[in-house]
Amino acid sequence: MKRRDFLRYGSGAALGAPLILTPRKHLFASPAKSRLAIVQDPRVAGLLYSTIDEVVINRDEEEELTGKVIDRLQAYVVDQTYVAPMVDEAIVSLTQKESVAAAWESLFPPGQLTAETKIAIKINICYGWEPSYSWNTVMSPFGAKASIVNAIVLGLSQMLDGTFPITNIRVFDRIVDSMTQNNERMVQQGFPASTVEKTYLVAGEGQYGIELVNVDRGADFLSTAPTFEAGPEGKTVTQTIVPPVYESDFMINLTNMKDHYYAGVTGAFKNLFGCIHNCGATHGRQSGEPLNDDGCSPADYLPDVYRNLNDTCPIIVHIMDGLGGLYEGGPTYGRMFSHNMITASTDPVTLDFYELMLVNDARIANGMHAILTPEIFSTNEDEHVNATYLNLAAQYYSLGNLNEGEQIRTPMVGTVIPLPSLQKPQSRLLELKRSTGAYRLGIALDRSGRTHTIESRILNLQGKTVRAVKTIRTSQPMLELEWDGRNGIGGGVARGLYSWEIRVDGIVHHQTVAHF
Repeated sequence: MKRRDFLRYGSGAALGAPLILTPRKHLFASPAKSRLAIVQDPRVAGLLYSTIDEVVINRDEEEELTGKVIDRLQAYVVDQTYVAPMVDEAIVSLTQKESVAAAWESLFPPGQLTAETKIAIKINICYGWEPSYSWNTVMSPFGAKASIVNAIVLGLSQMLDGTFPITNIRVFDRIVDSMTQNNERMVQQGFPASTVEKTYLVAGEGQYGIELVNVDRGADFLSTAPTFEAGPEGKTVTQTIVPPVYESDFMINLTNMKDHYYAGVTGAFKNLFGCIHNCGATHGRQSGEPLNDDGCSPADYLPDVYRNLNDTCPIIVHIMDGLGGLYEGGPTYGRMFSHNMITASTDPVTLDFYELMLVNDARIANGMHAILTPEIFSTNEDEHVNATYLNLAAQYYSLGNLNEGEQIRTPMVGTVIPLPSLQKPQSRLLELKRSTGAYRLGIALDRSGRTHTIESRILNLQGKTVRAVKTIRTSQPMLELEWDGRNGIGGGVARGLYSWEIRVDGIVHHQTVAHF
């Protein structure tokens, strides 16, 4: 094996300067342009990896892939202090509104946002396989991150003058029985620990719900849930919609910046395959085969799936996590890159096309060929599946505009924006710091002058309390909590993952502590 170490902080571009994306010809381009908000901050994350040549990868115990070049993750850190302002700015820039609350409210149809509105947030928990990613010790750059989800949720909670119920929000993805260690993986990404066996489920007073829907154990909803047919005539596949979609009024689509060996890229369209019970029927015959038994690729189903899901639960915005991703080998391992970017659009085609431009720029910079958007299923010169679905979605389904969009770029160079003073208290977690003998966690509060009550405790992966932290009351806009790494009787705790639960004025936040 040959290893080459790389340290990546930020996008590699000058702050505020546009990315230099290599122009490429595509067979179809839309004349109109949709708005695309792009926010970058080089301070938000740091990525450290090694490049390994000629590795042998065992995948699904069915196949050996030899001679592959992959990147192995060594360290990845995200500072959530900067994540929330990036998400806020993306939504404000996209909507051209003056406040975070007004920006989010404007994404809903007039008169359809009330205190009873149910909102689903579709995430992507495809966190990775060996040898790219050792999930138990390092956060994954190319899976859902709680810091981004929290920023979305707390932005939504500012709606209706801060009274929109956080419990009306439901974060989800689908899983199957073969996906294991879901609790540990979710905690590693910053989500709270679940006490439900065989799956992952979190709900309760003062917090948003999180659910991984196990479709292998879905007998309770598969017989009654809405269904639809997707695919080319004569080769359609019946799909059942998972409960978080049909039980919600609107959906937010949070995707990741990755290539995909069956679809071209994992973007807004491919992410929605986690909303149906049998997306495997639209994939290849087996690992490495891009076509299924009917000779169809995911491109033949993606636009249909999107259209039917959007009819069931309208998608108000698509957000791309560009803090870390893959440009080759995705979606579960391969070659890594980062732009420390959050991107948002109401147009899924434009968002995915821009993601494809970023992926292609990284590919070309590393001696590979671009992934294209032809009308007919094909592979590029590297034998990577092209993103045919984008052509179909734009040209035949009219689901969006196939171009780089009307881009609104915002470099984040200032300090944290103060939280607004609304009818109900507002709060956010800041950076977790480890110093000699203690962990310190910052909390931002609104500047209303009201007295805030902060309660917190340390939980293990089984959801049991390890240590209760003293309750604090303050009217200051900032404070810092401390945990010395000990349990309730003063003894040191075992090495591992812990969840720090912080309840601020009745609203629950969670912070993962990797105590290694």
